[in-house]
Amino acid sequence: MQHAVERVDELVRAGRGAQVLQLNAVNLVASRKLAPLADAYRQADLLTADGMGIYYASRVIGRPIPEMVSGVHLMLEVARLAQARGYGVYVLGAKPDVVGLAVSALQSQFPGVRVVGYRDGYIASDAAAAVHEGVDAAGAEIVFVGMSTPLKEFWIRDHAGRHGMAVCIGVGGSLDVLAGLYTLAPQWMRALALEWLYRVIQEPRRLWKRYAYSLPVFIALTLREAVRARFVTLTRAHPR
Repeated sequence: MQHAVERVDELVRAGRGAQVLQLNAVNLVASRKLAPLADAYRQADLLTADGMGIYYASRVIGRPIPEMVSGVHLMLEVARLAQARGYGVYVLGAKPDVVGLAVSALQSQFPGVRVVGYRDGYIASDAAAAVHEGVDAAGAEIVFVGMSTPLKEFWIRDHAGRHGMAVCIGVGGSLDVLAGLYTLAPQWMRALALEWLYRVIQEPRRLWKRYAYSLPVFIALTLREAVRARFVTLTRAHPR
């Protein structure tokens, strides 16, 4: 987390558009069928592990990452950074009545944080250009994008690559959490990589099919990659 926040600070001070994304097991599986989504993850200036599944998988395949850095926790730490540095923040995403609550919660938790604008994430195709221009005109250094995948990844790709100087950070459903609609999984469930189950319990109709398909595929991919990594290691250690 410390490294991630420091990297965001570096990107803001660099004064150029930058892309910060999170990757979890579901999105990794989705990216295998959606090439533009996979490209978005590869092109990100910073990519963090948004789930213990990715964290543990990195260890199974022998390329461990330091820790999980979820969208909601990164958002809070970057808001703390913005509060300290005086960075302007724009919040984009969620439903119209939810984003206002999320912004109020953010300002309450971080008094003095400079929110230069916000709007919901339901953007009609003929309004996309106006939204882009509105975000640019607000003069934000940081934009929190709370949309679903792949909408947030594509919006960040298009905005950070086409417009101004903001560091665009995908935060997924973090705005719903800030607004009080949902809660985060307790620490013991996160440690056991069961945050997906906690999410399904809160939104069963929307999520159960997604996880029922994605998790077995993710486990299979992880095991295949682990075998491949082991084979490469043995081949290098005992060349013919």
